[in-house]
Amino acid sequence: MAQVPCPSKRTTNSWMKSYQSVWEEQALDYENFPEWYRVWCLAVARGQQNGHSGFPPGEIARRLGRPDSQGGWIPKAPSGVSQAISSAKRKGLLDRDSNSRCLVLPNHAWSGGLGSPFKICPVHG
Repeated sequence: MAQVPCPSKRTTNSWMKSYQSVWEEQALDYENFPEWYRVWCLAVARGQQNGHSGFPPGEIARRLGRPDSQGGWIPKAPSGVSQAISSAKRKGLLDRDSNSRCLVLPNHAWSGGLGSPFKICPVHG
């Protein structure tokens, strides 16, 4: 039976910066990535310093959609959006408070982003 590798031990918890626009591009790539990953990419792409990523109603559904045969766009059904968010939560990529109006990044893993760390989320208060 194969032994699962352990994370490397670190004396400091280092970090790096990332361009949020890159994650937005990944989130829109319906051909190469599963929806749970794409919804996490949306959270990172829109992440604010307070860890929250707000979306107007229906925007996540549009972002997770696919083209139709006539060149239009079919948004993801609400149940599919909920499934993608739930999967990302189960995998530990999103906080349990995440929903289709606000994706929340786990505060133990993320820092930085636009806005203020003290901004009150309009969805979560």
